Order: sequence, then C-alpha cells, then structure tokens
Amino acid sequence: MTERRLRLIACEVLARELYAAAAAARRVVDIECLTQGLHDLAAGAMAERIQASIDRADPDLYDAICLGFALCNNGTVGVRARSLPVVVPRAHDCITLLLGSRARYEEIFRKEPGTFFRSAGWWERDRVNLETVPRDALAAPGLDLDGGWTGPAGRDLSEDEVAYLRECFGSWRRNYRRAVFIDTGVGDAADYRAWTRREAEENGWSYAEVPGDLSLLRDLVSGPPWDPERFLVIRPGEALAADPAGRGVFGACQSSGE
Repeated sequence: MTERRLRLIACEVLARELYAAAAAARRVVDIECLTQGLHDLAAGAMAERIQASIDRADPDLYDAICLGFALCNNGTVGVRARSLPVVVPRAHDCITLLLGSRARYEEIFRKEPGTFFRSAGWWERDRVNLETVPRDALAAPGLDLDGGWTGPAGRDLSEDEVAYLRECFGSWRRNYRRAVFIDTGVGDAADYRAWTRREAEENGWSYAEVPGDLSLLRDLVSGPPWDPERFLVIRPGEALAADPAGRGVFGACQSSGE
C-alpha cells in the first residue's frame, strides 16, 4: 500500500532549509517552490498564486498541504483550504521560520530593532527568482523591473523626479543599523557571511551572525499532529485570516470563496 504524502508549497527563499527538513521527515514530502517575486505583487495576487498551487494538489494522494510561508505582509491572507487541510506556521515573516520561533525573533528584535536579516536563500533568490513577476504587478507607480523609470502614460521622468524616487525607495536603509547573517547550516556560509559583512560596511551598519534553527520547518513537515501553539491548521471550507493585533498569529475564518 502506498503511504499518503504531504504536499509542501513554499517560498524559494526557504528552499535549501526545507529540502533539508523534508529529507529527514518520516513521510514523503513533495515540494513545490514558488518565486520570491510573489512578495512584489500587488495586494491579493500573492495569495492567488499560492491558491492555484493548493488547488492542484491531489486529495487522493496527500493528507495535508503545508505552506512554507508566513503572514508575509498579509500576502497569504485569504488562502483557502479546499478538500485538504492547509497547515501554516504561526509566524509574521520568514525570518521567524529561519530562527525557529516567534519568541527568539522577538528577543533579537527587542535588543536590536534596527536589524536587517540575511540568509542563504535571501542572497540566492533576492535578485534571481524562479520566474519574473509581471511588469505591471508592482504597486509602486513608475518602477520597472529592469531598473527603468517612467511616469503616467509612459512619460519619461526628469532627472529630479528619478532622483526623488530613488531616494524614496532607498530610504528604507536608514531604518537599519545592523546586518545579521542567519547561518542555517546550508550552502556556502563563507560566501554569504562575506556578502552580508560587505553590505553592512557599505551601509555603515554593524555586522553580526546568529545560528539558525530549523525546528519549526522540520516540525512543519513532521505532522500530523501539529502543535496548535506553533501551527494553524485551516480546515476545508476555511480561509486564512490575519490577527488584527499584527502579531502574525493567524486565525481561520469561514471561506466565502468558490
């Protein structure tokens, strides 16, 4: 008799860590990685792409669908469970998944709130994704994936307008004071460490390194059962909802989707 499997649909940023977790899982885990570029899509489009992958899963083959995503700036809100339960880590973003728990992430952030995190997957996938997102999907008007800048109706922007936009889109760097490399034990850590250190130097930040913790990802592909304190199980007929307090602790609501 063929053992039923788990279907894992995940962000490519977590690919190395999740393949390592799946290799140690007691069940067969079939993995589909989606492009990191989904995070650049307009509101709702990221959930639609994840939903399409969920809907392709064979309910006769799998016991559940596991999502290697977090709240991701509300990008996963509205994802629905059809005929199979969908399991999601209770996390605000992928940094929690790489650090192993919300508590550890919050502890690090509380000590150094201006911390910018890097990992193997972020270095490998941040600029070279599995696929290019549609050119018109970015919410920011005038931003072109090839680095061009246009205004309404395709009008070329003046040098002053381009300078202003670059300043706006680059201003996020002023919110950080430290770059931290999360070493999860995968890939060429020496290169990732060097790149993160160089990025810190270029931005005038300090540099630090912390060990990763893959326990949350391993436990994601080790159920059932799943710890309800760490994972949300969305039952068929329910949809994923965000916690209104912004803690990334998901809830499920009755789905209104077809």
